[in-house]
Amino acid sequence: MPKLLSILAAGMLLLAPLAAFAQSPDDLLNQAILDYNAQDYARAEKEFAQVLDREPGNLTAHYHLGMLLIQSDPKQALVHLQYVAQSPVHAPGIRAALAEAYQAAGMYEKALPLWRDLHAQHPENREYTFQYAVALQSEESNQEARRLYQGLVASGDPTYADLSRYQLGVMLADLGSYNLAAEQFGTIPKDSPYGKPARDYLESLAPVTRPLSIYLSGEYFYNDNPGAASSVYLGTAPTPSAASQGSTWIGRLSTRQLEFTPHWRARLSYLFYGTFYLQTDARQYDFVGHYLNPELSYHPNARTSLVIKGDLEHYEFSHQWLNDNAGLTLSAIWKYSPAHAYRVYASYLNKQYTDNYQGTSLRYLNADAYSLGLGTTAASASWHTKLSIDYTYTLERTNKNNDPVIGPASLDSRYREMAIQLKAELPVPGTSDRLTLLPDYKYAYRNYPHVQSGTLYTDIPGQYMQEKMTTWSVRLQAMLSRKYHLALAAGYEDNLSKAQTTILTYRYRRYFGRISAYY
Repeated sequence: MPKLLSILAAGMLLLAPLAAFAQSPDDLLNQAILDYNAQDYARAEKEFAQVLDREPGNLTAHYHLGMLLIQSDPKQALVHLQYVAQSPVHAPGIRAALAEAYQAAGMYEKALPLWRDLHAQHPENREYTFQYAVALQSEESNQEARRLYQGLVASGDPTYADLSRYQLGVMLADLGSYNLAAEQFGTIPKDSPYGKPARDYLESLAPVTRPLSIYLSGEYFYNDNPGAASSVYLGTAPTPSAASQGSTWIGRLSTRQLEFTPHWRARLSYLFYGTFYLQTDARQYDFVGHYLNPELSYHPNARTSLVIKGDLEHYEFSHQWLNDNAGLTLSAIWKYSPAHAYRVYASYLNKQYTDNYQGTSLRYLNADAYSLGLGTTAASASWHTKLSIDYTYTLERTNKNNDPVIGPASLDSRYREMAIQLKAELPVPGTSDRLTLLPDYKYAYRNYPHVQSGTLYTDIPGQYMQEKMTTWSVRLQAMLSRKYHLALAAGYEDNLSKAQTTILTYRYRRYFGRISAYY
């Protein structure tokens, strides 16, 4: 008996697809439409595909299957919808469906004329108006998009008023008009479907919409230096560097972006940086720095921005070595998409360095440094990851070098550095982005004349030195409060410098814990 039941069950399984095939195409199409209207989209998709297997020219199946695929596979959806559009049979709604599919596929330049025509022919249709505004925004026609969004807000339509407020806020934030964006988000009622997304977005904008923003960071570190060090004059023999520990403190105070016009903005920030050693040897010194950075930016459209940033720096090592630098950095940033941006930057920095050499005489150095850099940033919304890559070339020329050991340097000292750096943000799955892994890697090649070749460093083979430096680090960061950007982090850093001579080759390892907050 059990064997007979097994045979009957197997027979039923074999007959099931035959029964489906026995349905006429019209019956199968009607069933697919019923399932579509009942929102059983997975089943309807299979049934529309079966209809097309038997009737490849069925326009109704092409249309509905195209509509089902717009979000999951927009390019395949376009295949079906374009087939319907090219048919001599008029299909109501096909242009709107095509425009939606083009938009979902990122082909905004093809979606825009369709939405424009639909809006012109049906100005009372708010769905067409909203979609036309979104297409205009995607093509950076922000003034017209803003006018349409404001019209939908004024209409009071419960479906589109709050949605348009939210979309208008996002557009203004992308343009850098953070205060106007905050005003839009603030007018969305809490009980609106867009109330919570608006509050979340508003919270992310809070630091840049306040008159002043404050960043504070404190770090404890432990340096384990197993190799030779040469940061100060050590003679000709490698000397092991002792382990050390200390703390680093950072404070930054920034003004809000001041908007002079819709395109021009300015900001001013001050940064304090201090490293203090709790346990040190003769080759390690406390470091205190002050940095003032005025910034002026021009935003001709949503994708492009030009930034001029000033650098005024004063820092000192153990109250003995003093640096006063001044320079400018010009950056051009182009957003290829909301998740992908390119940047080009060039900078000039004048360096002035003095120190009270061995407490007896004054050393002075003046140099000009020029840098050119290329970079790109890519983000993945589905993986919540972010990757940055930068390549920088630096040329530094010494104008004056008065060294009490070797006398005034007459050589034309040119320092060259080529560096590439990779950074990533990798949220830990299942932690709602509260835990993030942050790896960082940098490789630099340096070529420079060593002015003390043959004087203190007798084993340096020639006037010019080649040096290769590799630095990598990784840290795990835990976000404790999103409102105040309060975060804890623990990390490890490894730095290895290889030069032509042993005395200029060193390595250090560093372990650190950090707490930071941003208000």
